[in-house]
Amino acid sequence: MEFKRIDDETVRCIINEDDMKEYNIEIDDFLKNRGKIQEFLHKIVEMAVDEVGYNPKNGLLAMQVMPLPRNRLAITFSEKGSEGMEDILHQINDALGGNGEFTPESMISRYEDLSDIEKAEAFDKFIRNLIQDVADEYEEQQYNKKKDVNQEKEGKNKKNKQGVESVVQIYTFGKLYDIERFSVILPESWTVKSTLYKVEKDSLYYLVLEKGRLSKVNFQYVCDRANEYGKFHSENQARVAYLKEHASCLISKKAIKVLRNIVNN
Repeated sequence: MEFKRIDDETVRCIINEDDMKEYNIEIDDFLKNRGKIQEFLHKIVEMAVDEVGYNPKNGLLAMQVMPLPRNRLAITFSEKGSEGMEDILHQINDALGGNGEFTPESMISRYEDLSDIEKAEAFDKFIRNLIQDVADEYEEQQYNKKKDVNQEKEGKNKKNKQGVESVVQIYTFGKLYDIERFSVILPESWTVKSTLYKVEKDSLYYLVLEKGRLSKVNFQYVCDRANEYGKFHSENQARVAYLKEHASCLISKKAIKVLRNIVNN
């Protein structure tokens, strides 16, 4: 949080996204959870005492919250009451870099014919609408982020499920347990030619799958499931020769069937 004393009676606090996470506060809480926000604002005032020596003598008469770019908030509080509204608006405009959609003068002119109570109510409504706009924008940003993540996952899955052209596919697994889980989901009636190796230097298990007598569709299914539990490594026959030469062969034939029998028994 960043505290700044505006004058003897007014302090502004800039709160960023990390601060809100620390105190479990979201922008729309300012609209929907008054009790939670009152407690939070009380903490802000207490911190202002230590940070900038703020010492309210007559109690807080004015406090306004303003959304800022990059999911930040400006909280300005003053003992000036309604007569300090213009000063608060000036500080809000400064916090926006002087490029806000309004100017303090234009805001005050809107309310010049209103009573002090009506001015306070109108200004409060204006701020609430701004906060709601930011909350809506924040929700839209979060939705778009989730949408992008889902699209990325779909893209990866699509890539993993591309047609298998080679009759040999090699997958790596970090744990033997993952291969066991993979082995038990395949139909027992399928005879899958498979060999299991382990390379000690990288602590990985290498499962070599061969199409054999499986149909192309069934072999594709086997490879798709292998992608879910392991990671595609290669389809190069030379890589198989390398494993035979440099890796430890744990199960030379029908590795999937052997592992499935171990799990089931």
